[in-house]
Amino acid sequence: MSASPSLESVLETVSILYNSPDSASKETASKWLEEFQKSIFAWEVSDKILQQQHSLESCYFAAQTMRTKIQYHFYELPAESHESLRNSLLDHISRLTSHTNQVIVTQLCLALADLTLQMTAWKNPLHTVVERFGNDEKHSLFLLDFMTVLPEESNSRGLRLGTNRRTDFVEELRRFCPVLVQLLLHFTEAQPTNPHIMLKVLKCLSSWFYVEAIPQECIVNSKLLALPFHVLCDRASSSSLHESASDCLCNAIFRCEDLRYYDVLSQVLMDNILKLEEAYYISVTDEDVDKSVNFCRIFTGLSESFIDHLTNSPGVGYGNLKMVDLLLACVSHPQYEVCEITFNFWYRLAEELYSLRDEERTKLFHGHIEKLISLLYQHCQLDTDHDGLPTEDSDFHDFRVKATETIKDAIFIVGPSNCFKNMCVLLGQQTGWEKVEAALFVMSAIARNISPDDDVVVPPVIAALLGLPAQETHIAVRYTCIHLLGELSEWISCHPSMLDGVLNFLQVMLHEKRLSSICALTLQKICSECQDQMAEHFEGLYQIVSMSDSFSLSQDAVFGLLTGISLTLNKVKNEVFAERMSKLCSFHIDGLKKVLHSPENTENMPSPLFWLDRLTVILRNVKVEDKEQHLCLPVAEILWPVLSETFTRYKENVRVVEHCCRTLRFLLRFCGSTTLSLLGPVATQIVTMYQEHPHSCFLYLGSILVDIFGSEMDCSDGLVSMFQAFFPETLKLLQQPNGIVNNPDTIDDMFRLCARYTMKMPGNFLREGLIEPVLMVAMEACKLNHREANASVMKWLCDVIRCGQEQNSEPHCKFMRSLIHARGENLVSGLLNACVSTLSSFLVADAAEVLHELLIFDKKATSVWLQNVLETLSKQNFAGIVPATPQQIADFHTEVTSSGDFRVLSRTMREFARLYK
Repeated sequence: MSASPSLESVLETVSILYNSPDSASKETASKWLEEFQKSIFAWEVSDKILQQQHSLESCYFAAQTMRTKIQYHFYELPAESHESLRNSLLDHISRLTSHTNQVIVTQLCLALADLTLQMTAWKNPLHTVVERFGNDEKHSLFLLDFMTVLPEESNSRGLRLGTNRRTDFVEELRRFCPVLVQLLLHFTEAQPTNPHIMLKVLKCLSSWFYVEAIPQECIVNSKLLALPFHVLCDRASSSSLHESASDCLCNAIFRCEDLRYYDVLSQVLMDNILKLEEAYYISVTDEDVDKSVNFCRIFTGLSESFIDHLTNSPGVGYGNLKMVDLLLACVSHPQYEVCEITFNFWYRLAEELYSLRDEERTKLFHGHIEKLISLLYQHCQLDTDHDGLPTEDSDFHDFRVKATETIKDAIFIVGPSNCFKNMCVLLGQQTGWEKVEAALFVMSAIARNISPDDDVVVPPVIAALLGLPAQETHIAVRYTCIHLLGELSEWISCHPSMLDGVLNFLQVMLHEKRLSSICALTLQKICSECQDQMAEHFEGLYQIVSMSDSFSLSQDAVFGLLTGISLTLNKVKNEVFAERMSKLCSFHIDGLKKVLHSPENTENMPSPLFWLDRLTVILRNVKVEDKEQHLCLPVAEILWPVLSETFTRYKENVRVVEHCCRTLRFLLRFCGSTTLSLLGPVATQIVTMYQEHPHSCFLYLGSILVDIFGSEMDCSDGLVSMFQAFFPETLKLLQQPNGIVNNPDTIDDMFRLCARYTMKMPGNFLREGLIEPVLMVAMEACKLNHREANASVMKWLCDVIRCGQEQNSEPHCKFMRSLIHARGENLVSGLLNACVSTLSSFLVADAAEVLHELLIFDKKATSVWLQNVLETLSKQNFAGIVPATPQQIADFHTEVTSSGDFRVLSRTMREFARLYK
């Protein structure tokens, strides 16, 4: 936007956006306003709109624009205009009334908060705001909102404040905290019956707890701390007020884990929370699920905060076991939504106890876990009148899955055999199908933990399962029986006499369409564990696959079954293997041919993905020894022409091309170097197609070719020519505006390809005229904030630096040493600037590894490069914030160059990067 639009044109466009019935006009208006918000002119125009207050929509738009500009475009303003902006915002706020829409108030609060955090020249901003608005009752709600969002914004990564500014500001909040506490008390005492004020006070208190801005001495003896407990115990409290009180306590509990600073507050919170048991039971009696959920969140938060004490000193001090009892009370709530909240605690408890390996301490929780499993058994029961199977997209299905994970986590505490026996006892006592199904469901969760040598507990269970009358038994019970058999597959492998009975049972159940998929998945598990025994059942399994449509098998079930069949092929003799492999693949190749030879959009004709993915599963799971790879050639000779035709027909369909590449990838892996005759045709086709349609999967496929054939001397020239054909097209794509950011898959696959060349044929690849432009792209791609792509770039950089480290006379090693010395400072600059600007914290470790390799390569030179780069980093940002002090920069340089431990280096770089974010 080259010129400032008139105020009238902005107002008119806002009106169109909110009021026009024409969707096209609204879309045009939206795009124009987005451009306007990015322009420098938005500051002045938004200010005028807020002054004149034409309409709700225009004021909201202006307030939102003002907040966005301060948050993301504050650098546009010179420092001398910051004070006038602050004064203007305060003036707009002073005109707020009780009738002003809350969305406008919120945006102005956020704008002022973001300005407060970035305008370091504004001294004592909280006192300024309180002095201006604290004595005017009509601004009390604004003041509460502002004091709530300010700590939240200080913790937001949307503002690049840096660790120093955030730390300093939290300290400023802590110094102001006594004033805040008095202010909040004033509001609660002035309007004790106003629930709206109470709600905002609790939200404000919660926000300050969250950022650790409340020293315990400010709150522990204050009446304000009693407020959330009073709300929670008041039966008449509204749901929103009750929830805010719960949030407040949860944040307080979470921040009180460090007893060095919060020992007194922690004790007060624990004592009072444990007294909420009666209030919780009242919420259960009142059938107020929302309040029960809130209590459960508080109890769970308390238990998780003191989990170290629960496991290290159970029953003593902060290890009060009443916390666990309260959680079990929540698990016993009639609604499973309440029970589900506690799951993370049970996982953490199990982890802690397992790591301690203290049998006596573990026994203390034996009764708790037995009760937990018993309660989960009850929660997992389906409704008596439920017809059919539980739907997989339901909340209840998700709960049952999480419940099984919880049981698996904690089962070692009580022992799987004991639990299995208890469920067997329940099976014998129950007559209702839903109770039988739930017991079987719990047994399936622990079946894999049962000892394969067991001869007492499991045999009667399997006998009972196989004896179920198919027609009279509820479908859900049969489904869970089949699932349980799959989970017992390891046990079955150690008791082969049971196998035929299990297979006959599954064969019968397979004909029920609703059970066919679970039968197929169970067969996969059995094939995986009983490969030798299942090899003789190939024909039966093949028939199931070939008739998958008539059995109504899901795609996942077919994949599972094909995985099982493929695993059995690993156990047969060579001649049998070749015959069965050819038969299994030919069926699917013929299906793919039908798709290729039929007109497009033929009715009832499956997608080529249908067959490609099945072939991929087969090729992925069959393992052949190098000396026997000649057995694979017949499959390759049949399949490659069909895949080539698929590439040609669907070359514009990136999804089909990707799946076809994946199938070809596993074919090449399957056959290994025996498919040398395919190298030329495959390389030629993918290079030719890449020129026309630069799908990144072709680059990945190229890396597979290099990995398999790169060690073959006769192939080196051809493989280098393949790269020379790939790279110009890749470079053309990446040099487009935002090309690197918009094409992370290309970066990922490109540098996977480079890594394979570097590993397999470094002498041919790391040479003058070929590698320099690749290195330039890598240095640019260091800033790409994409996990897989960035990891591929960093790995390749580490590889090439290691090549330079090798002190030998190989020409490529000498060349890489000279190239790294020439480009080293640029590389360090790219790494460091990426860490402090664009990379997420979890990606900094990969950049640290590259720097670590440079230090090994030449510590003295790298130290100089790093010092030079550090001197170029900004000493102060546009808002006057100092990201890193000279001392911090000097310390960083010293720690990096003196550390020989990669983990220390990685931690140092992460901490340094946070100074700028």
